[in-house]
Amino acid sequence: MAGAARLLAVHPNTCRYRLKQAQHHLSIDLTGRDETLAFRLHLRTPTRLRVGG
Repeated sequence: MAGAARLLAVHPNTCRYRLKQAQHHLSIDLTGRDETLAFRLHLRTPTRLRVGG
């Protein structure tokens, strides 16, 4: 969290708060490894990539 806060130039508590807010608004749970990996992969996948197309 400290590294992310430094990169974003905010306090670590701000990062924690924003992450909790994102989880709430997106209805995701990032406490598990599988969920976190799926979310990270989703963020890195280009939106123009089509499945089955």
